[in-house]
Amino acid sequence: MIKAIINRLAISGSLVLFSCFCLLGQNQQVQDATQIWIGAYLNAAGANQIDGVELSTQLSKCGNTEVVLLKFTNHNSYPVQIEWADAIYTTGRKWKHDETQAKEKIITVKGGEEKKGNCELIKDGGRQLVVEVGSLINNADEFSRYTPSYFVVTNTSK
Repeated sequence: MIKAIINRLAISGSLVLFSCFCLLGQNQQVQDATQIWIGAYLNAAGANQIDGVELSTQLSKCGNTEVVLLKFTNHNSYPVQIEWADAIYTTGRKWKHDETQAKEKIITVKGGEEKKGNCELIKDGGRQLVVEVGSLINNADEFSRYTPSYFVVTNTSK
């Protein structure tokens, strides 16, 4: 009788642990889904798409560093070269860009392709798609929105 009770408790405990792990996994998926991409302002009207290329951003953390991850989506059927320079708006509505850094970044995106930044790119030297907020402002709490200082799309199939 005692053996049967112990077996039932062991099975119940296993089910409880399994349920907890499932809930933790679901919670992680929900957290990942809340990290949404928002459109970057590429012109005065607030458009986030120019010449068939869309730019979206996501505020994130790589370790202890606040970063803006960039995502380029080429809606064209042909490859493009994108040139831009990083800049942000602060909560005080000031536009900040670093005059001392190499102003332009360049990336090529195939037709129909999407390229997006992640923290692993920093380790691999691919910093083009990851912008450290601290490189543009001293206090990351003042970050409001990423908006490049210029954005040029060139068709490279010609």
